Amino acid sequence: MLTVSRGLLGNADIAQFQYLALIRYCQNTHASRKPLQDTVAQSEKKLKTMQEVASEEHAKVLQLQEENAKLRAAEQSANSMKADVERLQGIEQEYRRLNVNPKDLETFINNKDEIRGYLKLFPMLVE
Repeated sequence: MLTVSRGLLGNADIAQFQYLALIRYCQNTHASRKPLQDTVAQSEKKLKTMQEVASEEHAKVLQLQEENAKLRAAEQSANSMKADVERLQGIEQEYRRLNVNPKDLETFINNKDEIRGYLKLFPMLVE
């Protein structure tokens, strides 16, 4: 009977040894993985922050591109208006050169073709 109890006791020691080895293994694994898990969590947090910053910067870029397009359209419109003003100033100078008296019928008859040309331009002036 004594040998049987020693055999059982030996198995208990072995089981206790295995549990202790398993506990040490888990502690070592946890100790080596914990810094890596913390590093991964910090990296994910930094990545999220950088993505938010990139998203904000992208929105700013889109806004600036839209503003740039509006400014270019305004510049083209201003250039077009400037050309129209120069053209109309040329017409005004030509009209003044004629030295027309509106009450003078003879002047009207002599410059009838030019007057009709100017009258055709009048709708463009109204616009």
